[in-house]
Amino acid sequence: MDEKNLSRRGFITGGALLAGSALLGPGCAPTTEKDDTGLAPTGTAQASSGTGTAQGRNGELTVRATVEDDELVDIQIVRSHETISVGETAQAVLSGLILENQTLDVDTVSGATLTSMAYLSAVKDALAAAGQDPSAWEKRGHASLSRDEPIPAAADVVVVGSGGAALCAAITAAREGKSVVLLEKMGIFGGSTALSGFGFAAPGSWPQQQAGIEDSADNLAEDMLAGGDYEGNPDLVHVVCDNALDAYQWLSYDMMVSWYPDVVQDGGHSCKRSQCPEDYGAGTVQRLLAGARSAGAQLFASVKTDEIAKDETGKVTGVRGTDLLTGEPFEVTAGAVVLATGGFGRNVDMRMKYNPEFDDSYLCTDAPGITGDGIIMAEAAGAQLVDMEFIQTHPTGNPSTGSMLDVGGIRTYGCAIMVNKEGQRFVEELERRDVVSKATLAQTDGLGYFVFTRKDAEADDMYGWAGDEIDSMIAAGLWAEGDTLDEACAVFGIDVAACADSIAQWNADCETGADTAFNYRGDMSPIGDGPYCIFATTPTVHYTMGGVAIDTQARVLDAAGAPIPGLYAAGEATGDIMGTNRLGTTAVVDIVVFGRIAGKSAANLA
Repeated sequence: MDEKNLSRRGFITGGALLAGSALLGPGCAPTTEKDDTGLAPTGTAQASSGTGTAQGRNGELTVRATVEDDELVDIQIVRSHETISVGETAQAVLSGLILENQTLDVDTVSGATLTSMAYLSAVKDALAAAGQDPSAWEKRGHASLSRDEPIPAAADVVVVGSGGAALCAAITAAREGKSVVLLEKMGIFGGSTALSGFGFAAPGSWPQQQAGIEDSADNLAEDMLAGGDYEGNPDLVHVVCDNALDAYQWLSYDMMVSWYPDVVQDGGHSCKRSQCPEDYGAGTVQRLLAGARSAGAQLFASVKTDEIAKDETGKVTGVRGTDLLTGEPFEVTAGAVVLATGGFGRNVDMRMKYNPEFDDSYLCTDAPGITGDGIIMAEAAGAQLVDMEFIQTHPTGNPSTGSMLDVGGIRTYGCAIMVNKEGQRFVEELERRDVVSKATLAQTDGLGYFVFTRKDAEADDMYGWAGDEIDSMIAAGLWAEGDTLDEACAVFGIDVAACADSIAQWNADCETGADTAFNYRGDMSPIGDGPYCIFATTPTVHYTMGGVAIDTQARVLDAAGAPIPGLYAAGEATGDIMGTNRLGTTAVVDIVVFGRIAGKSAANLA
């Protein structure tokens, strides 16, 4: 979405170009220069400032508000650790609305509701600290997001969704010279990709070669097929794996994604082949958004697509839906449509329809908009659905919020063990996600506890890159530390004697390099003396393996296995790739590979 597609009053809902302070442009009043007291220099209007703090999604969020002659002229972020392409975008959107309209009665940003509420609460407190009456600001006129120009009535290619698969499809189709319109129902672009670590399995990457690791696309394919109990379509799996390295290179050199140099061995993989970008999924989404815009694609947020339009011959002719900012229906005619709307992890009714086990007792890591819309629309248009009963939980979820724990990655480090409340190891920490999840759910309270030393946490700079998460976990009673193992175990009621025995056995196995209990397949390091750290974890719904059936060209297939003319799909909205279980760090390979294929195929048809 170009900025012209939304009014200045509406700022740029869900479509900010960059994160953080770079977003605080359109719709924001200029910042007044101040001296060390926080007041405007002599000769200017009298100014006062105040700060306010609230609890955001990822920790404390603090803002400073500056008022001149009862007009709010500036809102500065003092402290924020919200996701850069989600929470920080929402803050920028709200800043524009508040400053432009001089009111606290503004819409929250869908897709970042928790951050929106925290930001508004912090601004309210900041205004009070600046000598204002916040309740009066809340009673001023309501400010809503609005659009300057209507959604285009026609395009060569329509892409539904805005996560990694959608953006890769939009970039590819636009670079083929086609007019592309991307439609996202939430107020924020990025979907679950923006919340992910974007771990990427790339056999043959330069860091893997530097580490002397021999690997191949066939090895990755075998791991994926075995990891999914050979339920995945080998043809589709090999397309993903055969193109994984090229996708990695495209991200690196075309989209300018920078990676941490280390390769890790994720659960279910036969070797170290996975990397993460330096700014994870959120930063990658920013680069993909920039790539889509520079290619000429038009991106629109707060647009709900409800129906795939077809002509009398069965060919797809576009989409219909509702503009959520205006409430008006819309239709975009197109030569091809790409569905990249993600899975259905957030839709409890849909989860239970296909697998009754996954009721509302399970929390979920997915973005709020991951409710199966594209799959439902595709089925209504005649698409075949496959593997819908296969739903994956991530084994290291936050027991309070359901979000995937960044610190949960320690299970791949070889310096931590997972025990139950009885202090005993109960599964190989590097097993497949579904195996670790099922084993954890069978334990007391359905919880597992990772035990390691503070020294190892500090060696990984865990208190730096995961500091806010750790602070939140401490506040929620999910993270404990102690100079002795007794002190750390006491917080959770873990049997300390049994836990000490588990550590002793692990350390003894480290000396021989063989895990006698569960055959840990990675490198093992002994757990030294305290201080000790322990955190609790539980499985949370993370990925739905089922979706619409596609072929190797990303064409959506009908019940008879024939392509539906003009309809393509990519990413988690598709099925028959991951089988019964998805290996970690393969989803982003899939979204990039098949996103680009879908974009290319759609452009060729259009």
